[in-house]
Amino acid sequence: MLTRGAVLLPREYRGETEPPDTLEDTSRYGNDGVHTDIAWVRLPSGLWGRDFDGATSVVTITAHPSLDLLNGISVIAWVYPRVWGDSAIVEKRSANDGALLSITSGNLGFNIRHAATSHWALIAGLPSVNNWHLVVGTWDKITVRTYNDTVIGGTTAAWATTRIPVINNQLIGRASFGTVKSLDGIIVKERILDYALSAAQIYKIFNSERSLFGV
Repeated sequence: MLTRGAVLLPREYRGETEPPDTLEDTSRYGNDGVHTDIAWVRLPSGLWGRDFDGATSVVTITAHPSLDLLNGISVIAWVYPRVWGDSAIVEKRSANDGALLSITSGNLGFNIRHAATSHWALIAGLPSVNNWHLVVGTWDKITVRTYNDTVIGGTTAAWATTRIPVINNQLIGRASFGTVKSLDGIIVKERILDYALSAAQIYKIFNSERSLFGV
């Protein structure tokens, strides 16, 4: 389990009992979240996932300084899309600053935004629907990267020494700005770290967790 540098590490649930309608953060920051219109679904592996309806479903996490972008970031999630539109997976941004992992304009991408300037790392095309994918966005204060399973897309960003504050609440499964809105699908094992994972570390995560999703 990833724990070093975790600023969001939701509790995982297994077994037959349906989990509570909340997100309990097990990181040291306690960035708990509130469910809106989310159903739980139990996977064949016994792991429970949050099911988003593509319209009003969202997890809302109150803004906290631990969620600012300072030393870098990794946003990690396993996603099972039923339909792809312009769909948000994880958003932690205000109008001018922050990060967004999403599908936008037919591509999987991770966006780092500061002072109303965006730097997107895009992977051309969409992850296949009705299948599980590990999607990851990273920023090491120099380069923004997006990963779909182990495929990488990247672009250069310019804010090597800047703290990017995120004054708005963090959202999972939905965005609050622009045309990118709600996900229609399931999200499991969503995590946020305060540093950028390497490609080798992401490959290790993919291989260690893929059996939970039949991949």
